[in-house]
Amino acid sequence: MKKLLLLFGLSLLIFQSNAQDLDSIQFIGKNWYHGDVLISRGTIKTIVMVNPVAYQEVKRGNSRITWGYVVGITGGVLIGGGIGSLIVGKEYEGNEGYLDPLTGIGVGTACFVGGLLLLKSGAIKLANGVDIYNSNISSNSASKPVSLNLGLSKHGVGLTVTF
Repeated sequence: MKKLLLLFGLSLLIFQSNAQDLDSIQFIGKNWYHGDVLISRGTIKTIVMVNPVAYQEVKRGNSRITWGYVVGITGGVLIGGGIGSLIVGKEYEGNEGYLDPLTGIGVGTACFVGGLLLLKSGAIKLANGVDIYNSNISSNSASKPVSLNLGLSKHGVGLTVTF
């Protein structure tokens, strides 16, 4: 009886661990979820590491998002500096080493728009990587069903787990 309870407990543990590994990653609202657990972009990279194609897509997406923030924030600083210089009203003609305020605003706007484009393309790459991972999970789980059956042998009745 003790062996039967131990076997049943181990089989439940196996089912639970398989169910957690096979949870898909979903984007709900503005957050990523693995099953019902809120996860970050870095955690997504570690989860999809089992699929090399999805891992590369997620890695590229994360890299583009990071660069998008860097370029976008730099553009915002240049725009803010240019507007601040226009408000103060300092004359920059003839002063070397200073950036003309309108040039700063123009370059800052270009950087800001470039940062937004990098953010958008990174989000698309990240979503593509997650889609690849999810499609692989659903195809793997469909090809390897897990079942628990009662089996008869020469020693008596037992549970058989197939996966």
